[in-house]
Amino acid sequence: GIYTIPADISIEVNTIEVSNGASLIIEQGGSLTVHGDFTNNGVVELQSSSNNYASLIIEGIATGNMSYKRHVNNYNGSTGNDLVSSPFNGQTFGSFATANPNLFENSNNTDQKLFGPFNETTGSYQSLFATTNASVTLDKGVGYRAARDASEDAISGTTLTFTGTVETNGFTLPITESATAFSGWNLIGNPYPSYIDFETFFNLNQSQLDAGALQAVYGYDGDASNGWTILNNLSTGVLIAPGQGFFVKVKSGGGLISFTPQMRVKGNTDDFIAGRINSGLVKVEINNNSTSFETDIYFNSNASLGLDPGYDASLFGGSAPNYAVYTHLVEENTGTPMAIQALGQDDMNNVVIPLGIHAAQGETITVAITEMSIPSTVNVYLEDTDNNTFTLLNNNTYSFVADTDMLNAGRFFLRFETSALNLNEQSLDGLNIYTNQAEKTIVIKGQLQKATDLKLFDIHGRVVTTQKLETTNTIQVINVSNLTTGIYIVQLENEQNQKRIQKLIIK
Repeated sequence: GIYTIPADISIEVNTIEVSNGASLIIEQGGSLTVHGDFTNNGVVELQSSSNNYASLIIEGIATGNMSYKRHVNNYNGSTGNDLVSSPFNGQTFGSFATANPNLFENSNNTDQKLFGPFNETTGSYQSLFATTNASVTLDKGVGYRAARDASEDAISGTTLTFTGTVETNGFTLPITESATAFSGWNLIGNPYPSYIDFETFFNLNQSQLDAGALQAVYGYDGDASNGWTILNNLSTGVLIAPGQGFFVKVKSGGGLISFTPQMRVKGNTDDFIAGRINSGLVKVEINNNSTSFETDIYFNSNASLGLDPGYDASLFGGSAPNYAVYTHLVEENTGTPMAIQALGQDDMNNVVIPLGIHAAQGETITVAITEMSIPSTVNVYLEDTDNNTFTLLNNNTYSFVADTDMLNAGRFFLRFETSALNLNEQSLDGLNIYTNQAEKTIVIKGQLQKATDLKLFDIHGRVVTTQKLETTNTIQVINVSNLTTGIYIVQLENEQNQKRIQKLIIK
């Protein structure tokens, strides 16, 4: 007969055996935990939808093949892909392609499927061939780009079917770094037919990831604007769905990702639904009436004004697309576009954060706060240095038309104040100061109102560079190639004795 575990029903048993000719169906959102052995001599099928996934946890020995009908986006152009992983062991690509006639294929060569791993060395996705790559095994823990065709029938629906044996043990997966433009980016995935707890996964593997602003997990969300759900220490209560692929950036020299049975948890949610920790959050969004893009700012007791690996996170790949909003670090700014910036819990007053907006000429852009959990006594102002305006974003939006293509930061700033904004004290705060590590320079962007001197101090307080800045230039570059790697303090002081002090890192 057929036994079904309905959606949103969770069942726990000690042992289970599915007899020859019998079937066990776990519907999307349903979960089964087996504390002992699971013997399958019949049919076991797990199901999913776009926002709900079946879950199976086996603590003992698992015997027999099982199947997972895993939801995958249909191909509709550049955004019609998914990042997936096999929730089972042992399946070859040849058998997978045969079992999934709805796998999207090249119309000029139907043997080539839109399914394949990411090549870290070349920085590109591979597309496997059903015949040539028939013997290739879908390895556990490896992520794949995939898409199905747009047709939905009673058999395939919106899913691709994975078949194999259940992984019940822990294992490690090497992640690599090569000397290429996209060096160190590895596409991996959840190897279990259950959800895994993100915090457990991240805490165990954080030391194997990038030591800087890319110490995070990047999950593709299929959105044409943001595109990525970024998870780090500021994410809590997050579950990674069965068969979900995601990117990580490895530490220098490569590393090992560990998957353990202790990560497995029951669940009935979408993939990459991010929770929020109990700390201040300000979410800023830009919108051009058709597409939106967001950036997050947190205030957390574990963070600072500088770079906090595991709390601050760059946009995917370390660069911003042509339509984007991001921030620059308040201190130790190297020009890296941050998708998540975390500051100290006490930094909500009198802090200025550079805000970058990318947009095409002629676009009407609206800037707004879409989520805010900081005290209502804190005012958040958006400064537009081109128009010399300050807008209180707590209960207002700001719109402008891009008169040129915008692909740099330096025009906009977010100001957090617990008192009324004093416009007479903003002349030096409205500057974006950062280091260009590739060229070993300090860059100062923005309009100076008064004659201003720059002094650069080393960590011992000694002056190592002085320079008069030009009030006629909006971009000024100071060559520091003669200085050794280290932390430096830049001080700006104008003729009205107004000062701006900022910490920088020169590498």
